[in-house]
Amino acid sequence: MYKNVKPVMPLLYAWEFVPRPGRVGMAERDAKKSDWNSLYKIARQRHWTIDKGYLKEIYSHDTDAVIVTEANQQIVYVSHGFEKMTGYRPAETLGKWPVFLQGPGTEAVAKTQIRKALLASERVNVQITNYRKNGELYVCTIDIIPMFDVDHQVVNYLALEKELPLVKEDLYEAAML
Repeated sequence: MYKNVKPVMPLLYAWEFVPRPGRVGMAERDAKKSDWNSLYKIARQRHWTIDKGYLKEIYSHDTDAVIVTEANQQIVYVSHGFEKMTGYRPAETLGKWPVFLQGPGTEAVAKTQIRKALLASERVNVQITNYRKNGELYVCTIDIIPMFDVDHQVVNYLALEKELPLVKEDLYEAAML
C-alpha cells in the first residue's frame, strides 16, 4: 500500500546548530571534558591530596584557562582555553615558566604577591597584566593553588585564569610604558 512513499527527513533549523545563550557549544563542552580528564589524570599520577569532588568544584568555576606547573613553576599542562586566551599552543608553553607571559606592563605588586605565596606554599588570587603571543596585553585574575602530595609536599601548582575586560585606563597605562 505504501510502496512509493519515501522517508521524509525532519526539517533542521539553523538555530539548532547555534548554542543557545547561556549554553556551551559542543566543541567547547568537549574541550572542557578533555581538560577535566587531563587534570584528573595529573592529580592521580602526582598523588594530590585533594578529593575528586573538590577538584571538580575548583575546575567548574568560571575560568578561561588552566595551567599546571611543577613545584618549580615549570609548565606541564595548559588547557584548551589557554591557547584561545594567549595565542600560544600547548607545545609552545610546556617546559616554560609562566613569567614568559609577562611584559613591561605587568604589575610589580602582583608579581611580588605571587612570589611570596609560592615561597610560603599558599594559595593566592591576583589581578595581573600579561601579554598574548601577538604582543597584545590582557588583564586577568589568577587563582594559584598549591597541590600537595601524601607527604604534604607541594608537587604542583594549579592556576585558574579568567580574562577581564580591558578599560581605557588599562590601554593608556600600557601605552605609557
